[in-house]
Amino acid sequence: MEVKDAYTFLRERGFTVASPKWDGGYFQRLEFSAKTIVDVGVASFGTKPLYDGFPGAKFVLVEPLPEVTEEKIRGLFPNLDFDYFHCAAGANEGVALFTERTDKDWFSGFHARSDDGSEGNTIEVPVKRLDDILARYSTPFGLKIDVEGFEIAVLEGAEGIMADVEFAIVECALSKTFNRTERFSDLVELMRRYGFELYDILNIVGKPPPDLDFVFIQKDNARFDLSSYSLRVRST
Repeated sequence: MEVKDAYTFLRERGFTVASPKWDGGYFQRLEFSAKTIVDVGVASFGTKPLYDGFPGAKFVLVEPLPEVTEEKIRGLFPNLDFDYFHCAAGANEGVALFTERTDKDWFSGFHARSDDGSEGNTIEVPVKRLDDILARYSTPFGLKIDVEGFEIAVLEGAEGIMADVEFAIVECALSKTFNRTERFSDLVELMRRYGFELYDILNIVGKPPPDLDFVFIQKDNARFDLSSYSLRVRST
């Protein structure tokens, strides 16, 4: 069966067919020029599609979980050029209480989940501002933030570097996944104040999941031009 025939066959039966976006090829097609890629919220498995998408970049990895050590990440990605910060990112430097989930470490965070009954262990973790972490790194930056409802605080701690950010991938819940007051509209408003607009959604095929990964770029980026937008639509 040819690709076109397979596409029609699946569509006629109610399936949604789309090219994957959370992969290295997607980022390479966009031809971002970021020299330093910041991965906030590495968990125990890293973000391989992001690393694959920027093979020549310097990476800065930020993760507070005690068991996720630099040695563990180097074992997973031995060829990755990265510096590791064993801390959380936030609005203010200091120490904060953090819920560690040993069953699902990617659910660990500062906000309890309203859709999950597990409580986890409460630990203290150091917190640093991205402004301070990135002071000595080359620009432009690319940001990826996956912090279980703490994304507003992380971005508030990055105010000084946002003018040098080329793109930001931010996971945010549309549903009331976390016991917090901030909503997706607050994220959009903060990014708007920083001069960014929503450009794409990486993981939406069919019914949206509770959490989505949103791509923001600066509002005057040429990718918002109609010709560039049409090209992006055809390539995805």
